[in-house]
Amino acid sequence: MILTLVVGLWHLPLALFSSRLMWVLLPWLTVILAFLSFLSQGYINSSYGIWAFFVLMVAYVVSSFAGDPRQPVVCWSVAISLTLAAVSYVQRNGRLCYVDQQGKVQTITSGPLRGFTAYGPYLNNFTGLLDFVADHIPEAEPVVCIPHEDPFYAVTGRRSPLPMFIFDRTANPFPPERVLEEAERRQVKWVIVKRVLQFGGLAGETKGLPEVFSEKYSRVARLKGYDILYRSAPAQADSP
Repeated sequence: MILTLVVGLWHLPLALFSSRLMWVLLPWLTVILAFLSFLSQGYINSSYGIWAFFVLMVAYVVSSFAGDPRQPVVCWSVAISLTLAAVSYVQRNGRLCYVDQQGKVQTITSGPLRGFTAYGPYLNNFTGLLDFVADHIPEAEPVVCIPHEDPFYAVTGRRSPLPMFIFDRTANPFPPERVLEEAERRQVKWVIVKRVLQFGGLAGETKGLPEVFSEKYSRVARLKGYDILYRSAPAQADSP
């Protein structure tokens, strides 16, 4: 970021006269967006989402060597350095360091999850949930998933009845009571609460949410890793 900012300052006088205004402003845009990402979620939580900006920053800095005989050397040095730096990251599966990687590896060989692989019981639990939903919940009835760390809607073809997609602080600004009110307003009858989380951090993000739904909904099934809640007559209200 610092190197990109220095190069951007060097090229700043050209911004007023260049026909490639976007290219001249690129370092400023990438640095500002990366900095705002750090402010939003912190360094660790934001790092995965801003690699594209990092690549643009590197490309911008290397572009300064255009026409220079040393450009191939610089490009190859950058590429080799990034590759070597990524070896240990890939070997230890650092991209998924935040999920549970304990237990035996499970691989699904049939059905909509064919080819999926994960540690622990999560895939088998999710397969059991899909079977229950297919047998007991009509496709026309909306279903809310809490905290929705599984690709439930993508696999089943259903749509989330709520405006929030996942219940963490980056996507859901509402308190549990407000989420419940919205579910009642949209006449949601079915709620799936995942008890055994692959991403343990979501338990803190959704604190209080399963409890408020349990007060208004009845548990009709307890699957491996999931509770199925149902309410036959939610509050009537108009949906947009």
